[in-house]
Amino acid sequence: MSTSKKAEDQLRLFTDDQLEVYEKGKDELTLAEFPLGLAGKDPTRKGKTAVSYQDLIRDSSTGAPITRTVTIQGSEEFGLPTYYDEEILFGVLQLTNLHRTGDEWPKQVRFSRYHLAKILGLKTDGRTYRRIWDSLHRLANTTYNFRFSFFDKQDEEWRPSVVITFIQTLVVHGGPIPGKNGEVTIRWNDDIHRNFQAGYLRNINFTEYRAIGLPLAKALYRYLGKHFHRRSRLKFDLKVFAYEKLGLSRAHNVGQIKAALAPAIERLENHGFIKPASKSERYKKMGVGRWDIIFEKMTPQTSFPMEVSPATVAEAKLIELGVSPGVASQLVTEFPEEVIDRKIDEFNFAVARGKGPERNPGGWLAKSIRESWNPPEDYKTPEEREAAEREREAKETAKKQAAQEKRMKEVQLAQVQAIRNEWIRKVKSSMPHDELEALKEKVIAEQGGDEFAQQLWVPLVEAHIAEVLEREGKIPKLPADDPK
Repeated sequence: MSTSKKAEDQLRLFTDDQLEVYEKGKDELTLAEFPLGLAGKDPTRKGKTAVSYQDLIRDSSTGAPITRTVTIQGSEEFGLPTYYDEEILFGVLQLTNLHRTGDEWPKQVRFSRYHLAKILGLKTDGRTYRRIWDSLHRLANTTYNFRFSFFDKQDEEWRPSVVITFIQTLVVHGGPIPGKNGEVTIRWNDDIHRNFQAGYLRNINFTEYRAIGLPLAKALYRYLGKHFHRRSRLKFDLKVFAYEKLGLSRAHNVGQIKAALAPAIERLENHGFIKPASKSERYKKMGVGRWDIIFEKMTPQTSFPMEVSPATVAEAKLIELGVSPGVASQLVTEFPEEVIDRKIDEFNFAVARGKGPERNPGGWLAKSIRESWNPPEDYKTPEEREAAEREREAKETAKKQAAQEKRMKEVQLAQVQAIRNEWIRKVKSSMPHDELEALKEKVIAEQGGDEFAQQLWVPLVEAHIAEVLEREGKIPKLPADDPK
């Protein structure tokens, strides 16, 4: 059969009904683990053509910690991919699934932009087709550098480094041939296709995925769906989850992260994918600036094989501080997370003051947890330190306010004195000489007429003039409180 005949047969495989009711989707596990594009607009990434995401996990087969990194390198012409581009790639995967014959996945797929829009539930108009054209070219020009984050299912190993473009070859057909203007041929990268063939995939309810709508909610749906296979309750460090798993801007603070996640979480709650939860149930404060986010699945999910389980935050910290992966795994199983967090905090306190272990810090820390050692001398809990910091800030604020109030009073006093002095000077200078002399004799006599009173006659006269002006309401009185 000729190549053109095969292409025509392939295109005829798609019908509108088939695309619109497509439900039994597939998700390759590598594609769902890290963001493959940017989530929303991020001014800190403006003009950049590269972004990296990373995490620390524990390989369940060896117990060894692995730092996984994905670096996305966009092109100067098309820039970095976004969530929209990631969804386009996901749609191409679904069209590939529809072309599948048994367990045989086609490496090359031909389809039209109309087909891709239909299966993703997008509008079938010129604007959508232009966006799809841009997305496919952006994806074909984007390089992904996986460091211990690409699992080769056939060889059952984490590859130390895999540098790929998911779309190995892109051909956009055009020209005057009727009906061919929107057709596209893509050829998958060899390594990702190997994972298709090896079954490194999970089933996904594509009807539900389409109905979710919001891009961030869809990304959340795919990531949680992948990890719900092991446990029905998932807990993540909020910042790690937002920055490294969903691609939110690292410029976001905790409040901004929660605000960005709120619509996506609400959408998944409304679809019955995760259990509804109040803010206090969804988010748990673990320390100053440290929060956990918690999800529970609503309905049982089909289990799919996974070679790795994400280490808990506490487990990852223990490993970073020298505790062996096996011991760290045992500790997080035997002891509550708050106990481990407290002992890690005590350990860091001791080390910072030169009172930590000289050798085998991991063993020292593990023993302190198991034997419940007393805290180091002068140690304060994070709550106590936070309270002390709040008290210090309150005192500092009160001190600044007092200084400001004092300065305001000084300024006000200077203004009043300037007004009084100007009036006194004018009145005094306008008095006839004999009248001023009479006033001088009067104030000296009132003060006893001694030599000291005669020396102070000028301020005494001015004080007398000020009293008269105050009674007449022509000058303000001096403030009662002395700001000094």
